Amino acid sequence: MIKDIRLSNFKAFLAPQKFSLRAKKSDRLQGNYLREGRSLLYKSAAIFSGNNVGKTSFLEAVFLLKKALLGEDIASYAEPNVHAKDAVVKMDASFSLDGQCHVYSFAYDASKKAFLYERFDGAEGESSLLSDEARQPFLEQGRRLEVLFMDDLPEHPKDDALSRLLLSSLGLDIEKGHEDLSSLGTRRAAALVPHVVDALVEEKALFIDEFDSGLSFVLTRAIVSLFNNIDNPGAQLVFASHDITLLDTKRLFLLPQIKLIAKKGRGAAIFSLEKLVKEGEDPRDLFLRGKLGSINRAGLAKFLVELAKRRNHG
Repeated sequence: MIKDIRLSNFKAFLAPQKFSLRAKKSDRLQGNYLREGRSLLYKSAAIFSGNNVGKTSFLEAVFLLKKALLGEDIASYAEPNVHAKDAVVKMDASFSLDGQCHVYSFAYDASKKAFLYERFDGAEGESSLLSDEARQPFLEQGRRLEVLFMDDLPEHPKDDALSRLLLSSLGLDIEKGHEDLSSLGTRRAAALVPHVVDALVEEKALFIDEFDSGLSFVLTRAIVSLFNNIDNPGAQLVFASHDITLLDTKRLFLLPQIKLIAKKGRGAAIFSLEKLVKEGEDPRDLFLRGKLGSINRAGLAKFLVELAKRRNHG
């Protein structure tokens, strides 16, 4: 299970940022976290922000991490922030696997297309020189990381009865081989659900960009609830979304599970909602009022004035 991911100088992110799934014990929604070794870890997290801020960049960073863990070439994925003084992308991740904590980190010079270093549990060296036993936890975590982009959703190789059962329970009875006759939302649901089932069965960490794209709120809430279920022993779901109906801190999430990405200087920053919202406040209402968004009210007012002028002269 993922504990923390840190990154710096990657796409939208310039200064070092930390994304954490470390949990705090709570009297509510106790199915949302579990004990893994000495740590309490959240089974899910939701990421919200405006457009062109950094949600997709974060998901792409996780995809980069997966490639690096698997020992694959990352030259085409390691893209520094355009405002950075150098081309060195840095990442590290801590995770728990079979009750053992592991830490992986790297610095990659995108201009030279070469690692400055890779560290496996603090030991520096090339992955190809590690013993199979030492390398195994990192390869396994790489296999257990899945990153999906809803606009480019890959077909899952499995189309099993369990996936069909979940779709049917949500009122989506799709005859196998006839997905092309369904609506876009139904086709996307049919494509996504096998990935969800696989993550739950194999205890993977599933990251999804634009989670609500084309999906009904019934389906998205059901998927979140499956990961937050008390019977989920180790699968994790992290998604980026614009759907504020998922900002439900009464039935779906505890405040620390909700993250906000916002502009900060020439980069983006990751915040936990617990630092921005007081206990008892409804984050959905704050979003609607622009308190947690990035609405430029002065710019909007200026636009309305110019729009009125354009109409009057039209």
